Amino acid sequence: MVRYRLNPTFVGEIPEDHWHGQLVVAFGRVRIDAAIPEDRVWRVENPAGDGIRGFADRLRPELLVDGIFFVVPESLEPEDACAVFDIQRLLIHLHYKYVYFPQRSLSTADVAGVREESLPDVIREINQLRNYPWLLSSPLTDKLAREKIGLPLLVVLPGPSMHEVLPRLEAMRDHCLVACVGRTVNDCLHAGVIPDVVIQLDTYQVQRNFYENLPDMPETLLVPLSICPFYPYARKFRGVVMMDSFNLELLPNPARLRESYVSTITACLGLAEALHAPHCFIAGADLSAPLALAGHPYEGRTSGPLPVFSHRNTYLFQRRDGSLAQGWDYFIATAQEVDQFAEAIGQNTGTRFYSTTDATLLSRRWFPHGPPETILGLPQVDRAVFLAAVDRVLAVREDVDITRTRMHLLRLLEEVRGAETAYVGGGVPREVLENHTLTKAVGRMRNPMLKGDVDRVGVAARVASKWREALNDARLLIQAVTQAGRGRAVPLLCLPHEVEPLKMMLGRIVGGGRWELFTISTPPCPPFPEAETLAVNDVLGWLAGQQAVFASPGIMKEFEYIMDYAPGGNVYDLRRVAGPEIKRETV
Repeated sequence: MVRYRLNPTFVGEIPEDHWHGQLVVAFGRVRIDAAIPEDRVWRVENPAGDGIRGFADRLRPELLVDGIFFVVPESLEPEDACAVFDIQRLLIHLHYKYVYFPQRSLSTADVAGVREESLPDVIREINQLRNYPWLLSSPLTDKLAREKIGLPLLVVLPGPSMHEVLPRLEAMRDHCLVACVGRTVNDCLHAGVIPDVVIQLDTYQVQRNFYENLPDMPETLLVPLSICPFYPYARKFRGVVMMDSFNLELLPNPARLRESYVSTITACLGLAEALHAPHCFIAGADLSAPLALAGHPYEGRTSGPLPVFSHRNTYLFQRRDGSLAQGWDYFIATAQEVDQFAEAIGQNTGTRFYSTTDATLLSRRWFPHGPPETILGLPQVDRAVFLAAVDRVLAVREDVDITRTRMHLLRLLEEVRGAETAYVGGGVPREVLENHTLTKAVGRMRNPMLKGDVDRVGVAARVASKWREALNDARLLIQAVTQAGRGRAVPLLCLPHEVEPLKMMLGRIVGGGRWELFTISTPPCPPFPEAETLAVNDVLGWLAGQQAVFASPGIMKEFEYIMDYAPGGNVYDLRRVAGPEIKRETV
């Protein structure tokens, strides 16, 4: 019996013994084995006439769980070929979105019931906890939408056609805002353009690498999803506007940037909607690569678009410019999803979308060709208007329920401490730990992914420790916010040159807090009259008496030999917020 990773297409009939439960979509006059149950066959005898309407009421994800077989005739009239292509694209999209993706994901909604077991998505949980400084203090995108900025937007994505735009990006920037994603932010900088907005929807840890060497970008807005690992680089931006509430019970604002887990492109369209952009140009959304085979496998007769065929782990198809191409299932799913987004956003804000290339899987209907010349013909934009609107947005704090957040963190911290003790305490049999929920969750991690002969129990133990550390950091932050709300000063252990940068940064994060300055004395000790000075041998005893202490990057580096042994887990390491170093100003 043949098994298929993708949803294959057959010409005329399905080969004998290939069918094993798939939904069969039969176009035109084709032969379907009588042994295949009729309720597993959808017949579209007149594709152009019937279209998807013929079985729209049956488009339920659970019917696609076993996959799809497409059967096409040996010849297709042009209008039928167009309809076949559209129906294939829609069904591949539904299968990817509701069957394939939820099977791999621990947190995506599983409407078709394909996930064997519900497990915690621990890496994303840790990401979100590390993001707490910004989750507690950053506005959501509904505040951005209220500004109705109304400037045209160019989105730079990482497809090959991006390179057709980059040489002219600097000139185009005068006529539109420029947005990009993590994978293209460095391309924009190399082209001499600092983007106005960076979108971060992808939650993979590897995305952090794109930001590692970025300079400070004080005129750029970061718009991330709450579970993305954006905490290492958020400080580099003018500010952060969140796509979503990190927890609707703790931050009860249901506003959410229009986006979908299918593709980052969806969030880019959602950004255009939030900005009320009249025009949005998409560059680098090829969603395909040139065909690596000698030709397309469909040998039938048609002057319309060729049917979608699968080959190994990719699909083969024609792009809208007629060129033969190949791409993964999520390329096809993305093309279908963003068509739907473009239609809905156009109805809401009137935004018109364009593709800078015709070598794409995007449809002409919703993404007509908009070359660089079109952008260069637009009026020049006033970035001062944009930045003023951004600053008004960043001045808003969401109404987070701090008391409930504290209780939530304490409950979860107790649970995770118990799990960590089970792994490292030595009293739990290994076979029990191998069956532990956390071990199973670690086995399903996707980034990083565990392959081969990896000690999953050992990895789970280390993940439990990191989870506990992240929870404790979030608890300390909430403690500081609570103290500030009660008018009590928060201890800040730092060096003289770090005071002002940290006060500016922490003023936003903690919100109206007062800081009681402390430093550690060691020769040669710079004068620091504003701070209470602690002798080296007194530091650990002093720390033991504090509920929460914020320690600067300089303190954590220069006095690592003390801070590593801080008692009680009550030190918040500000390197997570301010970066590894706050440089001294030079005259």
